[in-house]
Amino acid sequence: KRAASSAIKANLNMCPLTGGIDDKAVFTDLKRAVDGDVSYAPGLLLLSHLSDRLAFRDEAIRFANQALAIPGAPARWHAERAYIYFHMRKNAESIADYTTAIDAGSPEAHWFGSRGSAKADSGDHPGAVKDYDRALAMDPDLPETWFNRGRSKKLLGRPADAILDFDESLRRDPDNAARIPLNLGDCHSSLERYDEAIAAYR
Repeated sequence: KRAASSAIKANLNMCPLTGGIDDKAVFTDLKRAVDGDVSYAPGLLLLSHLSDRLAFRDEAIRFANQALAIPGAPARWHAERAYIYFHMRKNAESIADYTTAIDAGSPEAHWFGSRGSAKADSGDHPGAVKDYDRALAMDPDLPETWFNRGRSKKLLGRPADAILDFDESLRRDPDNAARIPLNLGDCHSSLERYDEAIAAYR
């Protein structure tokens, strides 16, 4: 076991996250190697990621908790657990973890975007828009965040502003357009721009 664990640790950064059956094989081998070594944070975090990808959510949280319990664990690791909580629809826990990571300093743009999504799912669209604003100020090349901000603005009764965000999302990622026409049509319709709405729905 010690030799296997050392081999995994030595090559951890090269460990593939490939999706599907390969993820399961990597998960099984890594879990066996790291099992019992709760002080090895990179292995625990990778197990947490793999568990989340394989929809083993409770396992993912358990591994993340073990990593965060290690003395000196950086606060930014809370963002890793926050992402899993969001997948579990535990929005309050997700928001709290993202806030801990953000308040620790050196936040990443997608943390604000993800916290905004958790707020939006909780019905806090004004708070979501503020987080989306901060994410896009840090990195405007986030088409999903443009879309999400547009959706929150739409739900806040700001269709003209929402249209601008939906258009920007589409401009930055033309291949991910499936959800945008319906939302654009709704916004144009609420502004009584019926010709534009019909064109969007088509």
